[in-house]
Formats: sequence, structure tokens, C-alpha cells
Amino acid sequence: SYNIARRDEMFALVDDTGVDILPYRFEQYEVLTGDTYAVKSNGLWGIVNSEGEELLPCKCEDMMLETDSFLVPYRLDGKWGIYDTMNARILFSPLWEYPASYHKDI
Repeated sequence: SYNIARRDEMFALVDDTGVDILPYRFEQYEVLTGDTYAVKSNGLWGIVNSEGEELLPCKCEDMMLETDSFLVPYRLDGKWGIYDTMNARILFSPLWEYPASYHKDI
């Protein structure tokens, strides 16, 4: 399993022995699913996996992280879209002025 560690105001993903899995380069990490994380860099949000692969670039102004779902609303250029963490893809490109309504079991 992996843990989120902090050093000098930056966060990293480390294994149980303290070895870096992802480097100390993000201002914030939030667990979305078992191996998918919302990350904040230079004040903007994105999504990465535990391999360090950038699934959604850190260009999003906002991200709704308290959704209790595999669907994550994100705001890019003032519009909201939805990222599907289960299938690692953008489900809806940013189209809406307000976060879209969705059901957590979709």
C-alpha cells in the first residue's frame, strides 16, 4: 500500500518503507481510488496514477473531491466536466457552467 508523505510544503507518494513512489512535486495529494490521485501543482488540479502517469493534466481550476464516487467533476477554463477514475478517461469534456448532476452508481 502507498502513503502520502509531506516534506517542505510538498507531498509525495511513498511505500510502507518510506521509498518514494512519486516524487515530492505536488502541493497536495488526495486519494480518489486505490491507485488514482488528485494532485495540485502551481495551484491547479490534475489526476495521476501510482505509476506517475498523468491521466488529467494539472490545468484544472477546481475539482470536486468529496463525491463518494468514481466520477470526479473538474473545472477547466471556467466550465465543468467529469473524469471517470474507474476507466481512466474523460467521461464528459468541460461543457457546463455549474458541476453536472450525476448519480454515484452510474
